[in-house]
Amino acid sequence: MEEYFPDGFPHSIYVSDCLPSQLKATAKRHQLCIAHLLRELLNFEKSLENQWSAGMKDLFCRALDLKRTLNAENYQSIPAPVMAIETELDELLAVDCSAFHRRERALVHLLIKKQGQYPDLSVSSGGSAR
Repeated sequence: MEEYFPDGFPHSIYVSDCLPSQLKATAKRHQLCIAHLLRELLNFEKSLENQWSAGMKDLFCRALDLKRTLNAENYQSIPAPVMAIETELDELLAVDCSAFHRRERALVHLLIKKQGQYPDLSVSSGGSAR
């Protein structure tokens, strides 16, 4: 990537699947790929049978469904359903994950680290829903 894009992507939102090199890429903003997150959560749900993964996957799916219903007027203020999703996300990320599988624990920590990292992209600031 550095060979072809030595200056990175200073005017772009870089969507990544959480590879360390991608997370370090120079970009205006970074966004985690929801498809990769959903796949990882589905794998955890099936193989580890952890309800947390199932709950987070369900929350992401409901957030995507909600995003499809929003229009320009919805970005003037935070709609109640968006606030409810954000509250549920806060609750899911407040979990004690010390007994989780190491990969699942790493995902929880990554989501906590990235949560709210770019507030100007959230609904409350007039951008897109996170």
